[in-house]
Amino acid sequence: FITERAAKAKKIRYATYDLMFSALKSGKIDACVLTGAYYSMYQSEYSLNKHDITLGNVDYAFASSLENTAFMEIASAVISDLKNNGELDLLINKYIG
Repeated sequence: FITERAAKAKKIRYATYDLMFSALKSGKIDACVLTGAYYSMYQSEYSLNKHDITLGNVDYAFASSLENTAFMEIASAVISDLKNNGELDLLINKYIG
């Protein structure tokens, strides 16, 4: 189930973090992935939730708007499941190397 949904996730790239966070805040996207440093820089300005996860050698943050708490709960459960069953490591190796 999780793998099927992840495969269907639409990946969008934005020219700037401001554009990405504006899309997040307006509901055009549900979540984003960024380095922990950028999360720290933008967290208060855009009122972001954070799920800590290490992908490879870089600390990434999975963020959603504060208003979307249900999404964060689901994301946390999904990431936890992926970590526990080993799928997360497979995805990291496949997409990040």
